[in-house]
Amino acid sequence: MIRSLWLRFIGSCRESTLLASRALDGRLPVGTRLRLFAHHLSCKACQAYARQLKQIRHLIRNGPDPADSVSVHLTDDQKQAMKNHLKSNT
Repeated sequence: MIRSLWLRFIGSCRESTLLASRALDGRLPVGTRLRLFAHHLSCKACQAYARQLKQIRHLIRNGPDPADSVSVHLTDDQKQAMKNHLKSNT
């Protein structure tokens, strides 16, 4: 009985993913935020999904972290070798 009520309160994973997306767009009502929080406490997959959504939004807004990118400097000989290779494979 209590488990059934709890499951009804926290909602489904489908509902949780929709609410996680809506939470990024704006503030959810307090009751809805509590339900989403409770769902995330009991569902690690939805918790991870919400975290990934936040990371994606951050990357879209701010771009990748320059520290994560690798800078490659090629010599003129290496550049020419790449050009020749590309020409020979077309």
